Amino acid sequence: MTFYPILKKDEDALCLNHISYFNSKLCHFIINNVSSIEELKKNITPLLKQFNLKKTTLFSEKLNSFNAKKTTSFMEKNSIKLLTLNNPEYPPLLKEISFPPPILFYKGNIKCLTKHCLGVVGPRKASPYGIRVAELFTQECSQAFSIVSGFARGIDYTAHKTCVKNNKETIAVMGVGLDKYYPYSHHTLANEIIESKGLLLSEFPLFIEPSPFHFPLRNRIISGLSKGIIVCEAKTKSGSLITVQHAIDQNREVFAVPGSIFDSNSEGTLHLIQQGAKCTLHPNDIFEEFQMPPHSITTHNTLPLIEKVTQEALTPDESSILSILSKPMHIDSIIAQTSLPMTKVLHSLTCLELKNCIIKNEGNIFTKNHHAL
Repeated sequence: MTFYPILKKDEDALCLNHISYFNSKLCHFIINNVSSIEELKKNITPLLKQFNLKKTTLFSEKLNSFNAKKTTSFMEKNSIKLLTLNNPEYPPLLKEISFPPPILFYKGNIKCLTKHCLGVVGPRKASPYGIRVAELFTQECSQAFSIVSGFARGIDYTAHKTCVKNNKETIAVMGVGLDKYYPYSHHTLANEIIESKGLLLSEFPLFIEPSPFHFPLRNRIISGLSKGIIVCEAKTKSGSLITVQHAIDQNREVFAVPGSIFDSNSEGTLHLIQQGAKCTLHPNDIFEEFQMPPHSITTHNTLPLIEKVTQEALTPDESSILSILSKPMHIDSIIAQTSLPMTKVLHSLTCLELKNCIIKNEGNIFTKNHHAL
């Protein structure tokens, strides 16, 4: 195992993280060429010129203004710990990726990292179908894997919450420092993850504001920790596909769960299947790929991702709307053909979508979901 002298002292590691977290190549350049922060301060100008870093003045200011005591004090009070490339507990799979984060902050059960990990990803604005996929695959795969996701709304939240409900380990890879939660509404979830022996993980320094570029950086860690990634659903332009690209670059398996060809939320997963991702209909497909014994609770060849809806489960207004949806239809046409008030149509469409009877597409176009009827 390579030993990096600059990471030996926590204060030096924290300072290095503060000044270079945004550029993993720069961070690795420093740990391979400098043995301490004091040495870096003495040789800052020639080193940065060698790396061709242009904003040397700003870099020097950050280097000299860093307050290690403020950070270490907060970490001690809030049970936040440091994990560096020098630590034997650093995840071996993550160490394999190009320019792995030399410094990680964590809170919770670090033993989650010793199990096989599986990433679960999908959109923030997930459909009821995507939520159902995330729940079922997480519930069953968490029997054998630590489930990794990104703590965002939608699929990420569902994956973490499902693990919490079943008292299984989950790893939340944060897009912010561990002094805050993003989104803040998930602060209760963070506590639940720790209470259920899960782990919060971040490469970002404490006391910095969230930034859009943090989240693609976070995604490479989600895939880097994982043997494979399950894509529950994704549009053609989706943050989930950034994680997928990282997974491909890192030689990880990609499992795509198919959805309706009429649903824009499934366009990305269907395209992945066309490009060679494993078409995944059941958790056992994942266990088979890794030559693991089945851990799945269900024994059917496919999961009941969509439960059949009987006529008795529908209101008269819902039945009226379904009767005219022989083809994709705009909401204005639905209102005109059913002669129902707009408020009733909106309410019924929402209920039908929750029952998986219809699929809402872009532009307020609705399609009947024949699999549920």
